[in-house]
Amino acid sequence: MTHAKAQNRLDKSPIPPGLLPPEADLSCSTLTRQAWNASAEESTRILGEAVTCYRRTLEVMTRDFAAQNWASTLNNLGSTLLYLADGAEGPEQNRLLEEAATAYRDSLEVYTPSFMPGSWVRSMRNLALAYKKMARIAPEGERAPLFGEAASLYREVTTIIPKEEMPEQWVTNQDGYASDLVDQALSSEEPEQSALMEQAVQAYKDALTVWTEADYPERYGPRAAWIEATEQELAARRGEN
Repeated sequence: MTHAKAQNRLDKSPIPPGLLPPEADLSCSTLTRQAWNASAEESTRILGEAVTCYRRTLEVMTRDFAAQNWASTLNNLGSTLLYLADGAEGPEQNRLLEEAATAYRDSLEVYTPSFMPGSWVRSMRNLALAYKKMARIAPEGERAPLFGEAASLYREVTTIIPKEEMPEQWVTNQDGYASDLVDQALSSEEPEQSALMEQAVQAYKDALTVWTEADYPERYGPRAAWIEATEQELAARRGEN
């Protein structure tokens, strides 16, 4: 089984940007929600209005004046730009994704693991998603570093979330870390590719200490199969029997 075919068996649904928190500017949030139920063309128009709304809000809501609301608005701006990018193509899509990533990074000037950790996790995950989306449309030689950025963000989150106290949140991010390592590996050349695949194998094994066969068979099965197939292929590359 090839890496690509085996990885396709895994649940790789993109992580949703998350619902807009109630402290955000309500008129901007309302526009974004309206876009969810509109036609494709109308949705693009409404999302563009929402982006403008958030940007205007940020012109008057500075970090010094209201840091938490400023960061929340930036996160919402980033999520709206991600939605807008889904309907764009070419350079415009990449521009929107880069702007979304910038918004998420800026929000992390306020959100930290010790200050509003839940919002920090959300912004980190959304930033990882922006990098992943950029990687998928990037030229072949530019994909690996972007997937690597996404993997690093997930990895950082897993070091902050206590596995024993919050196993479901921890394993969701651990699984994202492993998945992005695989994408990074498939975009890399040897010997880096094999090294990254070995890291991904270990990352998935760690995830399966929570998603056990007894409790989560639908998640355990495909990941365990991928681990077995990948370990066999890595052994073959090393010339082992």
